[in-house]
Amino acid sequence: MLYFDSRGAPNARVPRMFAAEKGVELPTQIIDVLAAENHRAPYNVEVNRTGRVPALRLDCGFILCEVLPICEYLDEVAAGPSLIGSTSRERAETRMWTRMIDLLYVERMTDAIKFRPSKIRDMHATYNFKTMLPAEDWSFCRDIALEKLSWIDQELKGRDFVCGDRFTLADIHLFVFVDFFSRVDLGHSSELTWIEDHLHRVGDRPSALASQPTYWVARAI
Repeated sequence: MLYFDSRGAPNARVPRMFAAEKGVELPTQIIDVLAAENHRAPYNVEVNRTGRVPALRLDCGFILCEVLPICEYLDEVAAGPSLIGSTSRERAETRMWTRMIDLLYVERMTDAIKFRPSKIRDMHATYNFKTMLPAEDWSFCRDIALEKLSWIDQELKGRDFVCGDRFTLADIHLFVFVDFFSRVDLGHSSELTWIEDHLHRVGDRPSALASQPTYWVARAI
């Protein structure tokens, strides 16, 4: 396998942390997103025509794109306990929460960082979007994301992890993006006590430390 990584991007950190949790060594090629390497050949010709990072080239040559399918693939091929679930109900619960976290919080806050005036907005306008929200509307996306994160906080109170006593992909996905947005001035209120506790508790795991990013994105804001 070969993992196409971007050390500063949170979406690339999710499979990296997942692999570390599973004890999988991922041969890696770093893609320089700030230099738009992901939008030039050979990456956008041979790996992912959309230019999105990360991607995983399997031994058979097949290119697997998108964060969550990459994690599910690693979960199936690696030894050890599943981070998705060992029963149909557990797998469904993990996927349900991962999807809700992604849809309600991650996607909306990602929109905020794309639309907020910065080099990141300029990059996305150049390579990804024919139309974009006006720059002044970025805060609406942020406010929606924080409202949904508050709902998640209330729903998960009393649990050790997102899926109760099981540490899963949902925890990794939530942690990585809460951590990232907190570092780029899109953080949550400290009143979200479950989120705060989860951030620090998961952040102390060896897999979180092993997958630490180099937050280049802070230089693009």
